[in-house]
Amino acid sequence: MIHQVSGLSFGTLREMEDTVAESSRINEILFSIIKSKTKVTEDQLNEVIQKKKDWFITSEEALNLGILTELL
Repeated sequence: MIHQVSGLSFGTLREMEDTVAESSRINEILFSIIKSKTKVTEDQLNEVIQKKKDWFITSEEALNLGILTELL
């Protein structure tokens, strides 16, 4: 499954803004790693963001996308 970073925030407005900024930074790092190490495209990741849904991937899809190297 691929999805955006998720979390929970509470506190002052400034603390929540800091949490959102850090979550965005982590999400960018995560998606950058996924794009550089697999065959998952930026368009596919953008679709995950736009639809605001989790992307459930079968083992065969994961193998074809380079997420897995081998199925046993």
